[in-house]
Amino acid sequence: KATVSVLYWKMKATHKATVLAAVLASLAMFFWGFILPREVTTLRAPPSDATRLWRSWYGDRKVVMIIVDALRWDMRNMPSLGGRGWQLMSEAPTTTSQRLKSMTTGGIPAFMEIASAFDSDEVVQDNIITQLLSHNKAASVYGDDTWLSLYPSALWSHTAVFPSFNVWDLDTVDDGIGRALPEVLDDDFTVIHFLGIDHAGHRYGPRHPEMERKIRETDEKLAQIFEQVERSGSPTVVWVLGDHGMTDDGQHGGGTELEVQTVLHQSVYPNSGLQEDGRPDMIIEQVELVPTIATFLGIPVPYGNIGRVNRQLIKQACLSCDDPVEELMRYLTVLDANVKQVMKYLSSEMNVQALKVEAEAAAGRLRRLLASHEEDPQSEMGRRVFLAEGEAVAGIFERVINGAASSARQEWASMVPERMYLAVMGAALAAFLVCTSMTDPCGWLLLAPVVHALMLTSNSYVVCEDAVCPYILTSLLIWFACRHRSVAFMIAAVCSYALPLVVSRSTRSFGTHVLKPSLPIHDLHSPLELLYTVVLPVAAAGYYTKTSSYFSWGCLVLRAALRVAGIAGVWVQTMSWVCFACSLYERNFWCAAGLFSGPRGIPAWCLGHAVHNVLARNARLLSATECAVTGFYLSWVLFFSTGHQTVLSSIDFGSAFIGFTHLHHTVQGVLLVGFNTFSSFLTPSFYPSHRLSAPILASHLVLFAGALLATAVHRRHLMVWEVFAPRMLFGAVVGIVASVKELCGL
Repeated sequence: KATVSVLYWKMKATHKATVLAAVLASLAMFFWGFILPREVTTLRAPPSDATRLWRSWYGDRKVVMIIVDALRWDMRNMPSLGGRGWQLMSEAPTTTSQRLKSMTTGGIPAFMEIASAFDSDEVVQDNIITQLLSHNKAASVYGDDTWLSLYPSALWSHTAVFPSFNVWDLDTVDDGIGRALPEVLDDDFTVIHFLGIDHAGHRYGPRHPEMERKIRETDEKLAQIFEQVERSGSPTVVWVLGDHGMTDDGQHGGGTELEVQTVLHQSVYPNSGLQEDGRPDMIIEQVELVPTIATFLGIPVPYGNIGRVNRQLIKQACLSCDDPVEELMRYLTVLDANVKQVMKYLSSEMNVQALKVEAEAAAGRLRRLLASHEEDPQSEMGRRVFLAEGEAVAGIFERVINGAASSARQEWASMVPERMYLAVMGAALAAFLVCTSMTDPCGWLLLAPVVHALMLTSNSYVVCEDAVCPYILTSLLIWFACRHRSVAFMIAAVCSYALPLVVSRSTRSFGTHVLKPSLPIHDLHSPLELLYTVVLPVAAAGYYTKTSSYFSWGCLVLRAALRVAGIAGVWVQTMSWVCFACSLYERNFWCAAGLFSGPRGIPAWCLGHAVHNVLARNARLLSATECAVTGFYLSWVLFFSTGHQTVLSSIDFGSAFIGFTHLHHTVQGVLLVGFNTFSSFLTPSFYPSHRLSAPILASHLVLFAGALLATAVHRRHLMVWEVFAPRMLFGAVVGIVASVKELCGL
């Protein structure tokens, strides 16, 4: 009989405080070097001669911008759009508030602004809405209430917005728009923001019948708006666009192809005869929308814009652009003002002297070209020279703006690698401080987390991390079973092997993928569900007749509630809170974790609980490090098996409404979503003591340091924002959660 007892961490209070301080200081130092703060300018663009020219060309043209939230590129074939539209490219982070800021200011919100996606601050930069107001023009908004958090109601002449955060509500916003829209859209700029498709994606995914219903209903509403605008007879440009796309499981937030690709459709009323796409393969950057809207409305381009006016869009909207010389002259005039605006803004932000000199030289060529054309505007030779020289000048202007925007992106993403590597050393120091308290002869097993941490420098390894962790956990359990000739460990190995099978992988693009549940919780006749959620866990737990936690009243009520919810086809709110009360009464963490994971996480939590029970009954056979490393990998396997991934788009925001029908406060959403995402790292230890354990904290800190190192090394890598930065964010949160849990003895 093995007599190796579990060793516990005996640290003084100062030692514990040093470890926690090292973790927090490392994280702060890393962000100080990785995401440098950028000062936001509040300067406003003044009126210009070009603005007056635009108004003389386009008159009192109105713009109706219809945003279909999360309208993915492959959803563009709506009958109302006639199968026409260009590919519109957004940028990470693909959250609604950041996309709306970009579409109204022409700037690029920072990656870390995703934290404000659910509690957006008022926009202080120069933007389309305030420019309209300062030029005595009116704007109105209908739909998503995010607009009013960015732009207060005082800026709008008409508002009819509805709560947007309840992702389980597919119809309130869209139906409210239908009731609130007036017969005539007579404001200069009208925003109509539909949310049903986005919410259907969050709740059901893009391939569900409910998504088909929302696409069909949205198409009908678009057709009604088109008819309404056409009947009015007013010169109007109508845009239908998405603010971002969605992944194959209906989420968004990252920078994958499916998330950044969306649609832009333009219709011009009255019909100008130029309704063809012109260049159907054209890709439009989202920042190009702002200067183009400003052109249509005859207002200055916002001061902080870095986008280029889109030639194809203004050509299609022009009622008298049949003459190529006239079209080119107008485009050059608009583009010249656009270049001056971008250069003026960026000259105060960074060194763009070379681009500025090139732009001034091109502007001189343009002045000479216009002067020579005015002398003989009807000459065929003069027209040919103007077209050739004008296209060359336009090419220079376009290259200058594109180069300036590229320089701005690079400058605003500037990093200080010295600080980043210093942060990595700090995290490694915290792990070393923990390891100095260990006297376990099996401490060599910590090499597994160390190798794991070093492998995070491979983006392919990060992508496949959900497959690596179950493999390591199962291998450890099989090793324990063979070493101790234990049937119990073999049962735990079978359950751990089954854990990844309760989800199915849905590949989105190179660099990331997400996991989604493959077992429908409402299908009571599914043999796979019975095997994973009933047979295996009960068999494992039943191996020990005194294992009472799995057969507690709380878990029995939870399973009964799930069965009732499955039969009814809904998640029963009252039963959810009954289960929660039972879990609190019995101090049953597993019941509470299963509850707040929602139906998609129940199979994984049942299997995880079975593995935990077996390990708890056999902990006396293992050393402290063996228990710690096994628990460490069990936590990560539970994280992946409950449908999560180390990408922002895998966060289950619908969990904010478990037990609620409405979002009563932002704190409610943060706590419920946070617990849903990171509860696997709060699982009780299976040591026969409540004292602290050094090896498990060392494992988490080593992986935390590895995530920081991978991001620092690949700070200029193509996949840094798609793979390494999200993995670093999750590693940071997990590191803090684990540190607080272990250091406080929770």
